[in-house]
Amino acid sequence: MLPTSVRRGYARAKARMLLKELAIPGPPVPIEEILEQYKVLREYAFDLEAPTTVKFRGKYIIFLPPSGNEFRDRWSFAHEFAHIYLKHFEIYPVNRIVMGQAIDLLGEKELYILDRECDIFVSELLMPKEWVYSAVDSPVLNMREVGELKDLFQVSWEAMLNRLGELKIAVNMQVGTLRKQQKK
Repeated sequence: MLPTSVRRGYARAKARMLLKELAIPGPPVPIEEILEQYKVLREYAFDLEAPTTVKFRGKYIIFLPPSGNEFRDRWSFAHEFAHIYLKHFEIYPVNRIVMGQAIDLLGEKELYILDRECDIFVSELLMPKEWVYSAVDSPVLNMREVGELKDLFQVSWEAMLNRLGELKIAVNMQVGTLRKQQKK
């Protein structure tokens, strides 16, 4: 079976189910504890170009090249966990390691669909819509406020800005405001 479309609603619903199941009351979502609870090992690997998930003797191991940005690494671990939680490895012939070489069994389009599903899942898991709305108290955010949200949810600038865009929350990205933020 091949993925043919991004299951947006499914990915969001699964993220909400996980938050409810684990009774996580608010940000930041403890992704490290979630990985432990699901018995997923995590390791940093300096010789990798991209995060990789391997199933070995019935256990999943997520290998991640360190980015130097703790919040970006949290997202990457959560993204790889999403592949596991959404059962991508069980439903689809994602990839296999044959004689030490990773073989992609899906095309670029199918891999994009699965990655997009994971991004939607992670966005809803780490920054649930209701939590973001309750943390925002003005119709247009400045970059300082975006930074505060980024720190609250422990995600990267890119992830926070993308989520705000998805939720149609306006951000005033004036250059002067951004330069002031970068100096801090």
